[in-house]
Amino acid sequence: MQGGLPYTPWAAELRKQRMATFSQDNPDANCLPIGLLQQHTHSQPRKIVQTANDILIAYEANGGLRQIFLDGRTHPVELDPTWFGHSIGRYEGDTLVIDTVGFNDK
Repeated sequence: MQGGLPYTPWAAELRKQRMATFSQDNPDANCLPIGLLQQHTHSQPRKIVQTANDILIAYEANGGLRQIFLDGRTHPVELDPTWFGHSIGRYEGDTLVIDTVGFNDK
C-alpha cells in the first residue's frame, strides 16, 4: 500500500516506538502471545475449524487459541481482559464480520 498502512494515531506511535527499539517490546520477542493482526501474518501454521455455532482458530505460534462465537450471543457485561479478547461474529451476506472486545493491552 502506497504510504504504508492506515494506522490510527495510537498504533502509529506504537509502531514508531517499536521500530526505534528494534521491536524489543514486541510480545513475540519475549515469547508472549502476539496480537491478532500479527498472529494472522505470522509464518507459523494455523488451523481453522468452523461449526454452526463458532469458529476456532488454533495458532501454532505461542500455542494460541481464538474462539469466535456465531450463536447470536452478545459480549459479556463484565469481561476479564485476555490476549485474544472476546469475539462474536455474524455473516452479512457472504462476509464474516467479527467484533472483538476485551483485550488485555499487553
